[in-house]
Amino acid sequence: MRGIYYAENWEDAEGFQPYLYVNISDELDQWRQSVRNYEFVRGGISSFPYLDYYEALARIRGAEARRKYAVSFDLDPSSKKVIGDSLP
Repeated sequence: MRGIYYAENWEDAEGFQPYLYVNISDELDQWRQSVRNYEFVRGGISSFPYLDYYEALARIRGAEARRKYAVSFDLDPSSKKVIGDSLP
């Protein structure tokens, strides 16, 4: 394991700071087909529009990353510590 990555979600949005962006432009259709299999996405558990929310969020994160679609992750603050002898 290289580290712990915290995925962005609407239930735990407070305090989330996008740190790492991953381009998912080529995988979005596959993701959309996959998540439609879950009851919570189809509206059977909650009226919250999960599919719309996460697809829009992927577009926003994609714009921030200069890609069509992306997802973002946060790291534990201790994982953001970088030590070097010069600027990268």
